[in-house]
Amino acid sequence: YDEEARHRLVNETSHLYAPLAHRLGLYAVNSEMLDLCLKYQNPQGYQYVMNRLAETQSERESFVAEFVKPVEKNLKDRGFTFSMKARTKSVYSIWNKMQKKKVSFDEVMDLFAIRIILDSKPETEKSECWTVYSVVTEQYQANPERMRDWITIPKSNGYESLHATVMGPQGRWVEVQIRTRRMDEVAEKGLAAHWKYKGGKESSGFDNWLAGIREILENPELNVVDFIDHFSLDTYKDETFVFTPKGDLKKMPSGSTLLDFAYEIHSHLGDKCVGGKVNGKKVTLKYKLKNGDQVTIETSNNQKPKMDWLDFLVTSKAISRVKTSLNEEKKNLAAQGREILMRKFKNWKLDLNDEAIRKILKKYEFKLAIDFYCELASGKIEPLEIKALLTEKPDEEISRKKVEELLPDGEVRDLTFDGGDDFLVIDNHLKNVNYKLARCCNPVFGDSIFGFVTINEGIKIHRTSCPNAPQMKERFPYRIIKAKWKETASYGAFVTTLHVSGTDEAGIVSEISHIIAKDTGARLRGINIDSNRGRFEGILKISVHSLDH
Repeated sequence: YDEEARHRLVNETSHLYAPLAHRLGLYAVNSEMLDLCLKYQNPQGYQYVMNRLAETQSERESFVAEFVKPVEKNLKDRGFTFSMKARTKSVYSIWNKMQKKKVSFDEVMDLFAIRIILDSKPETEKSECWTVYSVVTEQYQANPERMRDWITIPKSNGYESLHATVMGPQGRWVEVQIRTRRMDEVAEKGLAAHWKYKGGKESSGFDNWLAGIREILENPELNVVDFIDHFSLDTYKDETFVFTPKGDLKKMPSGSTLLDFAYEIHSHLGDKCVGGKVNGKKVTLKYKLKNGDQVTIETSNNQKPKMDWLDFLVTSKAISRVKTSLNEEKKNLAAQGREILMRKFKNWKLDLNDEAIRKILKKYEFKLAIDFYCELASGKIEPLEIKALLTEKPDEEISRKKVEELLPDGEVRDLTFDGGDDFLVIDNHLKNVNYKLARCCNPVFGDSIFGFVTINEGIKIHRTSCPNAPQMKERFPYRIIKAKWKETASYGAFVTTLHVSGTDEAGIVSEISHIIAKDTGARLRGINIDSNRGRFEGILKISVHSLDH
């Protein structure tokens, strides 16, 4: 693979395949994938952790032997049949913890875990796991804040285990995982073991999750980028446990709202939800669920999904359903808009053809006809403006003047006007794509740039020094694409922002305008000056044709 193909494969793996393996309970596969991603994304970090693990291996082995010896004796004295093994954290997990907590390798608390696997009968396995927990915590002091019980309520992917963090020899914290042979097989083999042991039992949280994913994927209007974003978020979130009015337990991702819960029960319940009660008290749609909440949903036939719901929804199922509903509403509105336009064209005795639509879309800067029809149906576009646009005589000189206004003097003479030059090369794999220059950083010809694939607005071009660049690259690396300027871009005009300040004097605005026009040849597009106590500060928007300009 070349560098670009490797980069693409690493992004696919870290944002789709690894989360999917994690969600299916294939933890070993998930760890291996993430380790490989780190190896190619950050070779130095990967090699550093590998070297430190190798250097400290003998020390870890002697510590583990010292730790397990008394526990092993106590369990044998009580008649348990079991096995014990130590599991070192994955390279990715260690590196990730070092970066997030800003600690060194030696400061990572739980580099490894001790796993106790019991040979127990199904009817006694839970009680025996708790007995072993008591044996371990009698020997070593437990940290109550880091105790995790996934036996009483398993994870939604079927994972069951008791996790305890105890103070071992030499004052070192150690994580102990207690589970039975059956639980260990489900944890290691995931999906296959889950269905092997499930038999004919009722559906589990895992089956419900799988059904939810199937429902989303069967949606014909699925937005793939959107799905991957929310799929990854759902996968790694902790869970909150809440109850229905009848006392049925439901597992929701941490941070879920009352509205997420309504959609979890049924899509139509979510669509009609207006609020609810939690533990008998009235709450709004935005209420964040807490462990142990008993939730009642209240509905109204007049309610329908709203755009602002997307600002606080958390689960992919709820977000997907709301977007589907909004798209359906948009289609209905667009149909009304098209009806209006057809009637108007009939009255005006004009032909509603592709050429007419193309002119309208260009005039109002719409990429899609559906957006134009929605605006027309909403009353945001005046039909008479459309008539004026289509009945005026085409005039090449008018178009040429618009170009002359944007280009420096002397640059127009040999220019062939074609309505819009393409100033960028965007990714070697993409051709004829729509793009916009991002307003947050206003890139100009000569700037180092990159492309960012947005959900609704195509590709936005940003400076590499854009203040939003670090966040975009960290959260959505798979949406980043390469971009560079064509030489023809030097004939274009780009709006950039200047911040100015100085001593306030009479006529300062005129003087600034004169300097820009005379000394730089740039056109002033906008100016906003504030003065206070003899000083002024202002923002200028000027039109330039390159970084050097």
